[in-house]
Amino acid sequence: FKDSIAEEHISTRFCVNRYQQLTGNAIKDVKALAEIYEQDPAAQQVFKEFGTNLGQFLVEFIKIDQPQVVIIGGN
Repeated sequence: FKDSIAEEHISTRFCVNRYQQLTGNAIKDVKALAEIYEQDPAAQQVFKEFGTNLGQFLVEFIKIDQPQVVIIGGN
């Protein structure tokens, strides 16, 4: 996915790393990112990019594998 593995674009690691790229500030995890979402445009951008990445991945996956059900899990 996007010349890498999906995990690089739809995971906690993506969110934490992308936030640091945008702001120069480290953040502990997605929960911490969600807690600042309302007042932090960079956090909002990270979640928007995450959602876009997840959507693109799912569309591609569903087209190729044609599953009857998709279950999403994780942290």
